[in-house]
Amino acid sequence: MKNPKITVLMPVYNGEKYLKEAIDSILIQTYKDFEFLIINDGSTDNSEKIILSYGDNRIRYIKNSKNLGFSQTANKGLNLAIGQYVARMDCDDLSNNRRLEKQIGFLEKNPDYGVVGTLFAIIDDKRNIYEVGGVKLQENEDLKVALFFGNIFCHGETMYRKSLLDQYNIRYEPQFTPCEDYMLWVRLSEVTKFKTLPEVLYFYMVHSGGMSGTQSEKMQDQVKKISLNLQSKKKLPFISLGNLLRSIRVGRSYNDTMISLPNRDTILYLQLSYQVFLFRLSKTYLKKRRLDGLLLLVSSFLINPLNWKRHVLNQFQT
Repeated sequence: MKNPKITVLMPVYNGEKYLKEAIDSILIQTYKDFEFLIINDGSTDNSEKIILSYGDNRIRYIKNSKNLGFSQTANKGLNLAIGQYVARMDCDDLSNNRRLEKQIGFLEKNPDYGVVGTLFAIIDDKRNIYEVGGVKLQENEDLKVALFFGNIFCHGETMYRKSLLDQYNIRYEPQFTPCEDYMLWVRLSEVTKFKTLPEVLYFYMVHSGGMSGTQSEKMQDQVKKISLNLQSKKKLPFISLGNLLRSIRVGRSYNDTMISLPNRDTILYLQLSYQVFLFRLSKTYLKKRRLDGLLLLVSSFLINPLNWKRHVLNQFQT
């Protein structure tokens, strides 16, 4: 395919169980100008057979002679990618059919932004939605504050400008496995702006055989290591009044046309996850004798005072 706008990059390692659904969710995208770069990282199951069963000329199939691991395989993909934008995709997840259209639409209109994510839903191994993932941070300033405390994107949800990675020699770093993506955002945060689209356009599967199940403890350790290192190197960002007012507004509302929320309890849970995030943030700022930490604490409370009194204080007193 000649000079596609987007390279959808999907490493695969023994992903036969959910692979076909993942591939199908990309091939039915409303935005058509992409190459689908699938790299088989030494799979020993039927992954190759499934990939080769497709006749779509947008698929470019690469096979590693042995298992190299995610970082090396993803970097190989970045070196091979010919699209202006790279959209990540994991082989057990799903993309909404308008995902690429929405993400490239934003990046084309906003050249000063280099990374765009989406809201995402967490699904189980039966493909049932049971949670809306992440905290609802959408704006560059909020995302970069959050970066000081943890990963800000579900990796597969992202699209980014390949030119930035090439220009600044940024790639995935194996020493931060399994949080290579978190360190990638840290590197990119120094050279570009971030955005999260306010729609659920990605479906992230959590199951016992996935990385979140097999390497959860290691992931937590790496997140802590990266975040503390970042905090020690740079001063915590100033929290403006605009950021605080926006956090209250975002925390109080949830509007999305791509997914239905089953009941009021779900909305309260979403608010609570956001309140907990702001509360943790405020504790870090207050420990460093920052007055904006007090404002973060107030913001966490004002989103839903009853929620806060019942759950936030009791759960995070230590």
